Amino acid sequence: MAQATEAPPLEGAIEGAPAPAEERSLDDDQGAAVHASLERPLLVVAGPGAGKTRVLTQRIIHLVRGGEIAPAQVVAITFTNAAATEMSERIEAELPSEQAGVRISTIHALAAQVVRGHPEVVGLDPQFSIFDSDDQLQLARSAVERAEPGVDAHELVRRIGTAKANLEDSALWVVRGEAELARAFDIYEADLRAANALDFEGLVRAAAIVLSDERYAMPWRVGVKALLVDEFHDVSEAQFAMIRLLAPSGAGLTVVADDDQIVYAFRGADPEFTVDFERYFPSAAAVVLRRNYRSHGGIVDSALRLIAHNEQRRPKALEAADGAGPDPIYEHYDSEEEEAEAIAVWAQSHIESGVAPGQLGVLVRMRGLRVRQDLEIALATRGIPYTTLGERALWARSEVRDALAWLTLTVNPSNSAAFARALESRPGLGPATARTLTEVAKSRGLGYEQICLVPWEAGIGESRGKAAISFGESMEQIREIARTGRREFKMLVGDIIVISGIPDRLRRRGRAGAGQLGSVRELFRAARSYQQQCMVEGRCPALAEFLQELTLYSTDTRRTASSLALGTVHAVKGLEFAHVWVAGFDEGVMPSTRALQEGRTEEERRLAYVALTRARESLVMSSCARRWGKQVKTSRFVTEAGL
Repeated sequence: MAQATEAPPLEGAIEGAPAPAEERSLDDDQGAAVHASLERPLLVVAGPGAGKTRVLTQRIIHLVRGGEIAPAQVVAITFTNAAATEMSERIEAELPSEQAGVRISTIHALAAQVVRGHPEVVGLDPQFSIFDSDDQLQLARSAVERAEPGVDAHELVRRIGTAKANLEDSALWVVRGEAELARAFDIYEADLRAANALDFEGLVRAAAIVLSDERYAMPWRVGVKALLVDEFHDVSEAQFAMIRLLAPSGAGLTVVADDDQIVYAFRGADPEFTVDFERYFPSAAAVVLRRNYRSHGGIVDSALRLIAHNEQRRPKALEAADGAGPDPIYEHYDSEEEEAEAIAVWAQSHIESGVAPGQLGVLVRMRGLRVRQDLEIALATRGIPYTTLGERALWARSEVRDALAWLTLTVNPSNSAAFARALESRPGLGPATARTLTEVAKSRGLGYEQICLVPWEAGIGESRGKAAISFGESMEQIREIARTGRREFKMLVGDIIVISGIPDRLRRRGRAGAGQLGSVRELFRAARSYQQQCMVEGRCPALAEFLQELTLYSTDTRRTASSLALGTVHAVKGLEFAHVWVAGFDEGVMPSTRALQEGRTEEERRLAYVALTRARESLVMSSCARRWGKQVKTSRFVTEAGL
């Protein structure tokens, strides 16, 4: 695609003058974006460090404080929980309590709200579950066993997710000559429907289906006068469809995007929606935030030289507000061990000079690089504390997932993944028993609890049969407690966890189970916190909503001032550090072999651009001569960055 032309100027878009101190400190571009009229769709092109979150929050505050719209008429969409939290905290700090009510959520949380309003439209009941990555993988393994599509379960999940993000179905795979893969897709979807569940991408697609009916879309359109979308460049076709259905004319729509930071094409993110924004919204205005307030000039210049090699992008001129600074440093090593050792020495040197460990970031392209494993050893040897970002959060730990399975089964008895997990958490009951009971229950039209109470009908032996009956009786006990509605929410969660037997099992492990027991206790604390929040907001706590919130928060991006941050580039997107080291600038790593084979070099270049622009004061890029036990070439991106 050729480069897009500049958007039309923002004529007549400025309304009034900024009064509050926070608004007075905005630069001209930021001020134009904050005060733009709601009558035209607005695209804010914001490069790294340009203050996009500040612009979004100040625009919301300006609209509400000026009385132009009510807080409840504002909906802001982000793509991470961390971004939603940051935006909420900024707005709450500036708006008086009587102006509270602005709705800020991730796009998946908003999609869940839309679908829960009318689940029957997509063939679900109100207590549907949202399957996380582990649940999806379990369904995919079953589909692979039955359909033999020629790919493994992980690849099937990836392909299905991309298809849903692109609003494709299995019929297209048949046309492409992938009939067995299409059959696996159909089996996966049938099992998902039988479990009364949606996966992440299916959740957004379902929301788009609901909103495509004018009866259900109109209340949203009437009630939402300002729709603001952060990280718009990361939207997939399904997400874009959902946004357009909420704001079909574009009036009241504000999107913040940087087409140079689109790094989720493998999940369906499409550069076209940002690059050709005016084609979808012809009356749109555009503002480019041209100043980078994060990085020194040397870092900004190298990043711009790199990204200029991409063709599918909007033209933009960016400059560092901080002026000139040191250029990035490029280092080349003979092996991954040497590379890791050099990074550890670099970190130790900074810490000894007084830099807080939390101001150091070490980034890699992918988790599987050996340099990362070697680095963890080198850091530990030197006593340097570090945190791995983007890893699985507390709620994804095995013992917590066991407890969550019992909670999920309480509200959605049809959830096969929750049934299998909860059953297997009981001693003497494993995957084979769960599979047998599941298959017999489905073939005879019985509920999972029902078949557990009559295990002999599934050919289950006496020993395992007793354990299955005990499980069924426990679920009956839980359902009776939940049905009466006499227990307050946090106590209901506590009762379910206790009846599951998980705490007793962990206690019997002594010290070995102490840490896991602590994780399960955190689940109870989360329930208590959720109940308190519901009381503040004047609503009744609901187990289905509580589980939804935990499911939609699946990774840990928390940083601490006392720990060096180690993670993939994807995991640290949106974060910044004083000093950054990016390892693995080799052909086959960045850009990755798969991306090169699939013609996605521009996406890999954008990923490298994101990595470079995480640094404020100094940046080191490294490669090595041998990786994975073989010779590798230095990444083309090093030369393109001018190093």
